[in-house]
Amino acid sequence: GRCQSITNRPVRQELHGRERALISGLFMEEFGAAAANDPKFQLMVDEVLKMIRREPATRRLLDRAVVQLTNDLPDRSREGG
Repeated sequence: GRCQSITNRPVRQELHGRERALISGLFMEEFGAAAANDPKFQLMVDEVLKMIRREPATRRLLDRAVVQLTNDLPDRSREGG
């Protein structure tokens, strides 16, 4: 219901940020870090994310990639500082 969508909004925003970071990172690897400074770079990221999200199969691939990368991140809560 309505409460659930409000509660999940920050989670969705965090996931969206991770999706953008993944696509941006792949593009920076391909085109170089300097390309990320071009405003067209962000437009390209937005357009690719829209295309990926449109198709269920590619949406699932993106979801799995984000989960895998998130699971591979070090757990900062267990570090001493």
